[in-house]
Amino acid sequence: MNKYIVTLIFYLISFVIIFVLTKVSPNAQDGGLGWGGFAMMLLGLILVILIGINTYKGLSRDKEYFIIAGIHMVILAGGLYAFFV
Repeated sequence: MNKYIVTLIFYLISFVIIFVLTKVSPNAQDGGLGWGGFAMMLLGLILVILIGINTYKGLSRDKEYFIIAGIHMVILAGGLYAFFV
């Protein structure tokens, strides 16, 4: 399968999981995180790992992996902006 299609499927599944968990368990009134907040933090950690892996692959194998790493960086920046603002 094409790596761009796999990336798209990954983000669609992640969006659905985070959306459902946010609806099922919203954040607490005192500022504590619900399941959606924890899922967003886990996605951020996974994205940092994926950025590192794809950057390494871009340096050692194929330069197309830099595009995938860039996509992950843009999604991570947008997610962090939405999470903290």
